Amino acid sequence: MRFFQNTLITMDDGIRLAADIYLPDEDARYPAVLYMGPYRKDDWILTHGSVSGFPEIYTARGYAVIIADVRGTNDSEGHSHVMFSYREQEDGAFLVEWVAAQDWSDGNVGLTGVSYGFYTTLLTAAQQPPHLKTIVPLNGGVSWQYCSGENGLQMALGFQANYVALQLSMMGAPPGYQDEAGLWREIWEKRLENLPGWGLDWLAYPPGDAYWDEASVETKYDKINVPVFTIGGWWDRYPSDSLMIADAVKGPTKILLGPWQHMRPDAGIPGPRVDYDIVLRWFDYWLKDIDNGIMDEPLFSYYEQRYGEPAEYRHEIPGNWRKESWPIEGASILSMHLHSDGSLKEDLEATKSYKEYRYDPTIGACMNLDGGIYGGIGMPVDQRPDEKGSLTYTTTPLESEVVVTGIPKIRLQFSSSARVMGVFVKLCDVAPDGTVALITRGQLNACFRQGLDDPQWLIPNEVTELNFDIKATAYVFEPGHCIRISITSGGFPSVMPTPESGTNRIHSRSFIELPVLPASRNEDEETLRIKPMESPSEERPKGVDIEFARNEETGEVLATLSMHSRFRNVAGWVDHCQETRSTVLKDNPAASVFESVSTYTMEYDTGECVRSIGTIRCEGQPELMKLEASLQVMQDADEHVIRNWAYEYPRLFY
Repeated sequence: MRFFQNTLITMDDGIRLAADIYLPDEDARYPAVLYMGPYRKDDWILTHGSVSGFPEIYTARGYAVIIADVRGTNDSEGHSHVMFSYREQEDGAFLVEWVAAQDWSDGNVGLTGVSYGFYTTLLTAAQQPPHLKTIVPLNGGVSWQYCSGENGLQMALGFQANYVALQLSMMGAPPGYQDEAGLWREIWEKRLENLPGWGLDWLAYPPGDAYWDEASVETKYDKINVPVFTIGGWWDRYPSDSLMIADAVKGPTKILLGPWQHMRPDAGIPGPRVDYDIVLRWFDYWLKDIDNGIMDEPLFSYYEQRYGEPAEYRHEIPGNWRKESWPIEGASILSMHLHSDGSLKEDLEATKSYKEYRYDPTIGACMNLDGGIYGGIGMPVDQRPDEKGSLTYTTTPLESEVVVTGIPKIRLQFSSSARVMGVFVKLCDVAPDGTVALITRGQLNACFRQGLDDPQWLIPNEVTELNFDIKATAYVFEPGHCIRISITSGGFPSVMPTPESGTNRIHSRSFIELPVLPASRNEDEETLRIKPMESPSEERPKGVDIEFARNEETGEVLATLSMHSRFRNVAGWVDHCQETRSTVLKDNPAASVFESVSTYTMEYDTGECVRSIGTIRCEGQPELMKLEASLQVMQDADEHVIRNWAYEYPRLFY
């Protein structure tokens, strides 16, 4: 493999983006695969799964590989105050055409990317560069607003806190590649002068604001006309989005959904994993014109899960691989009604009634952490502790299998004594021994019941209808198990608590729609053309710890997420430490606090040391959120630069 380090590519406005280029050994023209992102091509991204081993996989298959830092990150010049800006999207299209024009390129270019790269891939495709032939986006969402706030409920511990602090510390760190002429220092100093502070303004914009459209894939479906192979995980935050893309874009599509968190299929946790060959076969077909039969296979390949004992870390989930059309032929809707006696039945309740519960903002620790960037940590545990502050509706033990595959929908008749209230609906499996396993869930801020662009206060104690989707799943409820719907209004620590205490009611004529398949279907794993891989280690990964502490006197609950990793840089070692904390009071949900400190330390082989420390703290009050952030950069023992931000944002219905 030939390697061309830190090639500077001049954009049409004169800004130069940095890219590493990997080519097969033989001097020839090759199809190319481009990967763009902000996560430092010289260190972080090469060691944290999404690009680990990536160049070797592709060059061995006869592809050129280009990994580029997006504008204003790591080795690239310029700055951008908004993630996925229109300018960044134009850069993507420019890079595609630049790659196609190189003497080592045969003119056929593909795009792929995980997480941030999911967006750059699809948004670049919407620019319609002529030489882009296909894309493979992995693990992302079609709505940019959904990343920071799912259905009007703001994400806290995993996104607004630790992600924003991480970005600050990465932005403050010097470029990974340090050229002899010293260009890297000029890039670094300009970046520190124009530091964007990605995410610091998210609370300023309500969910339906046009601000979010710039980076949202769903506003550009009609412009995406290349073939799209979307890959996701049932335990990622975005399992439904691959299905929505297949429904919406113009070109040919393929979907792969496995039992993974926010990870590549060959590095996914929980297992089983699948070989990256399925992606290479897609690129072989569209970039090399190899008729390998992939377009004759069913559109939707997925892992059908079964019950396994819930735990914070699971190396493998029981189940088997399936293939179907999309939409799935033979699927039907099973409507299950929520009865006031706590039962879940197909029959409608004869009389009008309700069940009520008190909003407990400390509820939610048993759910998954919603992020999936913690090395497999953060899977949901037994849900019974959270059910003390929830309503539950349960079937009798099943006599036969119920196969749920697709996107469930909840229809609630709901009232609250508060003006603003979140609602979480969990689909669970109750095992014969009483263990309650979370299968999937959905959430809605009830103020957005008419749509994200039309927020309305709840009228206290007035019954209103809430209709929203549950995250997609593929799951078999086995005989002897029970299906349970659990409803609560606390999502701590993943979700920022809504500010008002209140008592909520679920009224009769509430029901859930489950997309179900026939239980008796032929096993077809042999024809899937998916190559299985060894599952992840059974041992819990090191470097990530999650702790919860409850003060019984004050009612305060504290969640702490600590992470540490150490990895090699092109010029030395990088040490990353981060601690994120979130607190909430049971009887004062408005007073929630989340904060994070991310430290990115560059220990150079020369003996020099640079430490970049990003912090964020967000404190809730009844009518506003107070956000403070800072960046401190230390060069050896001396303070190099310090930046501070302070904002107050109206709560805007959350």
